Amino acid sequence: SGQHNYTNALAALALADAVGISRKASLAVLNTYHGLAHRFQLVYSHNGVRWINDSKATNVGSTEAALRGLEVEGTLHLLLGGDGK
Repeated sequence: SGQHNYTNALAALALADAVGISRKASLAVLNTYHGLAHRFQLVYSHNGVRWINDSKATNVGSTEAALRGLEVEGTLHLLLGGDGK
């Protein structure tokens, strides 16, 4: 989810088209792609509360992009820390 992921997927499809990879093959890969560890990864969910690990978001821009991709019902609690890169 998130606009940045849709943009990345479109860029990947355009590149695959440019090098002659079939659209069917490209979509098959996109449909099975689960993302990288620690990048907006659902860790646990219980009673409507979701714990999401996005510890790879090492700058304000990537954190902002991840938050824009969230569908939040209720209250959002954000835990931040570490040093920016």
